Amino acid sequence: MQRANRTTLRETLAIAQRTVLAWSELRDQGAPELWSRTDVESTVWDVLLAAGQTDFDPFSTERIVDWLAQDGHWPAGMPRTLDAEELGLTAEALERAQTEEERERARRDFLRRSIELGGSRLSAAPEDFAALAEAVRASLTDSHLKTRTGFSHLAQPTIRRRREKGDTKTKVLARGLTESQRSAVGLVGEVIALEWLKRRYSGASDDSWKSAYRDFVLGGSLGDDSLGFDFEVPVGRTSYLFEVKATSGDERQIELGESEVLAARANARTDRYRLLYIPNALEPTQRTIHVLPNPFAQRGRDLYLLEGSGLRYRFKLDEA
Repeated sequence: MQRANRTTLRETLAIAQRTVLAWSELRDQGAPELWSRTDVESTVWDVLLAAGQTDFDPFSTERIVDWLAQDGHWPAGMPRTLDAEELGLTAEALERAQTEEERERARRDFLRRSIELGGSRLSAAPEDFAALAEAVRASLTDSHLKTRTGFSHLAQPTIRRRREKGDTKTKVLARGLTESQRSAVGLVGEVIALEWLKRRYSGASDDSWKSAYRDFVLGGSLGDDSLGFDFEVPVGRTSYLFEVKATSGDERQIELGESEVLAARANARTDRYRLLYIPNALEPTQRTIHVLPNPFAQRGRDLYLLEGSGLRYRFKLDEA
């Protein structure tokens, strides 16, 4: 009997919570405190269990509603029914009524699908990338765009000692971002890079943007992530290839995908392939732009350490 009663209670309260909230919202009056809780079912069940009302007689919707009203959990003036038509509630009104749990779930979902840029929370959804790009452009300062085009100085990386048995300290990258957020940070980095390139190189234009992100911002379908670089900028008789690596923190690490490794290796004999490292990309007052050398070229091969078993490279900026 207890199991059947618990099931009936769960189903009834799920309907009752939305109905009570919709009725109260329609009349612009507050609902009793119980209905704003995220644990309505367990709260009511514990009270009924303590009162010895869960074991013998089967629950019904009418009995549950009567108990809620008698215990002060029913809105004043609301008929003791869950019939939407009798209560004057449309399907739309019921749909609009959100429980605290649903609001919290929606809030958490939005946080997972958004990023904070300079103190403003913005959608990280691809369909909103054009608006995000505008916000990024508005956050740029002259100090960002005046960053020199030369290579940043990298110090010789420190080789860490091998971990001894029992040494449990592990260096962990500052991650914690959802896939949507990582994608949005990537877009932020490339918008910053585009504006910087156009400021610093006379041959740079929107046409220099080659990655798939460009399609979200500029329209069309010319973006191609298989190239292994994000921008190609004509410089004299050659062109520079820039791969952008933006982070929300300052990890001093980059990861290269397969196409990026192929492009970097194909240009290992020159300085044509370059990395644009943009740490703290979401914080206008902290972000910086660094031009890093190709890890496979002579200029850069001794300035990176391969991390783990993947294509992740650690480096050390010389800030002296």
